[in-house]
Amino acid sequence: MKIVIFGATGLLGKELLRRLEEDEVIPLSSRDVNVEDSKKVLDAIKQIEPDAVINCAAIANPDICEKQPKLAYGVNTIGARNIAVACQYTGCKDVYISTDHVFGGYNRCDNYYTEFDITSPLNVYGKSKVMGERFTRELSDKYFIVRTSILFGIHRDTLVTRSIKQAKRGETIIVPKDQIVSPTYIKDLSFMIRNLLEGEEYGVYHLTNRGECSRYELVKEALYIAGYKDANIVPVASDFSGKAKRPLNVVLRNYMLEIMDKPLSRDWHEALKEFIEEECIC
Repeated sequence: MKIVIFGATGLLGKELLRRLEEDEVIPLSSRDVNVEDSKKVLDAIKQIEPDAVINCAAIANPDICEKQPKLAYGVNTIGARNIAVACQYTGCKDVYISTDHVFGGYNRCDNYYTEFDITSPLNVYGKSKVMGERFTRELSDKYFIVRTSILFGIHRDTLVTRSIKQAKRGETIIVPKDQIVSPTYIKDLSFMIRNLLEGEEYGVYHLTNRGECSRYELVKEALYIAGYKDANIVPVASDFSGKAKRPLNVVLRNYMLEIMDKPLSRDWHEALKEFIEEECIC
């Protein structure tokens, strides 16, 4: 396939470039094309004529989004709109990478969210991504909306790699104990996205590694695997003073894959072990 990746210099964008080696991949960064510019987006896609576009372009830091909402909505929402319009015009598939922050993490009947639950974002980041999802659904016929959770991998520091570096320096590591997530290895996520592109079963998908844990449990497991069993890890309650509010208990169940009898990804423990032992250089 010929695949365009917007946001190709980010954590997931770089991993997609690395893993989609059998495809013709055209990476586009914000320096190449500003996704907020509808004409430049359309011109780029018309010129390249891809089979699919993967939209990884995002302002993903909730605190930055809260302080700069115009920037957040410009990239996360208007950018999604522009890409959806261009994909519809050229007839290619549109993959919009979204987030667990579209949910609020409160007042649930179950211990997880499925693709059929109503969104309820708590912060500007989540709101901008919800609107990006809406534009993608309404303006593109061939769309995949991919919601994922806390990512780990190479290319950029994440909670996992930052914690290992802190342990290596002998620092105290303070981690929230009440934010429950679905850890996701970017290697596995890349392959799951590519599998979606093989077919035409369009819609909203949750794509994460199997299982759930708190951020504290994730860090504790990572440091154990990395050999820092005596690291000083302090679990704390979340404090959002002066920061964007984060959702608690926001586990994503990959329910669409389940009901369609599609293979699920491996457990996060196994994925984390492979990443730390084979790829992590901290």
